[in-house]
Amino acid sequence: MSTSVLALTELEVRLASPGGSALRDTLLSQLGELETRLRVRLHDGVGRDTYPVWRDALAAATAARQVLLQRPTGPDNPPASVLTRLSNEQCAEGDKHGH
Repeated sequence: MSTSVLALTELEVRLASPGGSALRDTLLSQLGELETRLRVRLHDGVGRDTYPVWRDALAAATAARQVLLQRPTGPDNPPASVLTRLSNEQCAEGDKHGH
């Protein structure tokens, strides 16, 4: 049984494909711009009732940028999600037992 790579998201596949580095750079730039706009908005002041939404949006953009910074790109770096590892382990286990 073959152990094909199961990507968690389409983005993982695109990052692992040729051109993945350029895509990552574009996304990092967009996320950086989004973070800047959110920081400016928070600095300028938002309503007390909407502050948590703005704060959480900034945290999400920052987290997304950090994940992308840690993710290698290109065809030599296939998607490495939890599902990929589990799928590969299950396939290997099935091969041992003749499944």
